Amino acid sequence: MSMFVDFLQKQGERWIKHEPASSEAIARYEEEAKITLPAYYRDFLLWSNGGTLSGPKEEFELDRIEYMSNYLVDEDIQHYLQGMIVFGGSDGGGIYFFDPENRLRRGEWAIYWGQMGNPHPGESKFAGKNAVEVGKRIVEGVDFFSEPKIGP
Repeated sequence: MSMFVDFLQKQGERWIKHEPASSEAIARYEEEAKITLPAYYRDFLLWSNGGTLSGPKEEFELDRIEYMSNYLVDEDIQHYLQGMIVFGGSDGGGIYFFDPENRLRRGEWAIYWGQMGNPHPGESKFAGKNAVEVGKRIVEGVDFFSEPKIGP
């Protein structure tokens, strides 16, 4: 299993697990999105098809693979976050997205948090270099609303 799955397994009641995704569902999404998800995230989906990690101020709500396809046809997401892969959200109207091509210069597949009502990359916040880092920040009490924006 991946480091992300190991991390989530240690979170006890903070983590709500779902049934696993099928390999076929993941392959369909990857074909539709024209990407290959990071190996650790594929491992996660095969263990739990989405789920929620709760922290004191934020939640890391990871969408089911079948739901992630909705973002591929969302006009605002495609306009403002073209080339990004939205994969989750939070209670307060936030979204989490991957930057697979390092367009925002924090590393390939780095994770960002943005507001659903304003999904512009410059208004987004760097969440972490991978899902384990984001998860640790959530558990430690990060509040993405108060984090600095990444750009102009």
